[in-house]
Amino acid sequence: MTRLSLEVARIQNPAFGALLLWRFSIGYAAGAAGRGPAPQSLFLVLPILLHEETARFAIGTRTASGLRAFREKFTAARREDLLYAIHDRARELRPLTIAALQTAVHARLLVIDVSAEVLPVSQVMPRHKWAEEVRKLAAAAEKLGSWLAKVSLFETAAILGVRF
Repeated sequence: MTRLSLEVARIQNPAFGALLLWRFSIGYAAGAAGRGPAPQSLFLVLPILLHEETARFAIGTRTASGLRAFREKFTAARREDLLYAIHDRARELRPLTIAALQTAVHARLLVIDVSAEVLPVSQVMPRHKWAEEVRKLAAAAEKLGSWLAKVSLFETAAILGVRF
C-alpha cells in the first residue's frame, strides 16, 4: 500500500466516520431540543469534514454563526466550487457513510428510532486522548449538527446546493 493510500485508509474508514456521525448527532440533538437528524442529513457530514478545505471552513466558523455563515465563507473566499462539489462527494462517499452509520449503530453510539430520527445513545466522550486533528473534526461535526438543527432539510439543500 502506498503512503497516500495508507493515509486515505486512516481517514476514510467506517470507525472514524462513525465518530463523526455520532458527534454530528449530538450537536443536532442539542440544537433541536433532543430531536435527532433525519438520516438524509448524515450523508453531508463526511463529504464536508473529510475534505480538507471544506473542513477548514467548518472548523473556522463559530457555532453561533450558523449554516448560512458557513456558506458565506465560500463566497467570500471565491471558492463556491468547493461548495458545489459537496453533492458529488456525498454521492462518492455514500458507501462509506452507510458503513459508518452501521458501525455507529453496532457500537451503540447511535440508534435509529421509529420516527426515522438518528439519536445519540450516549454523549460521553471516550477517556483516551485523541489527536488534535481528530478533536477539531469531532468539534466541527457537532457544530455542523447544531447548524442543521436550525434549518429544514429543504433549507439545507438550498444553502449547500445539494439534492437529497
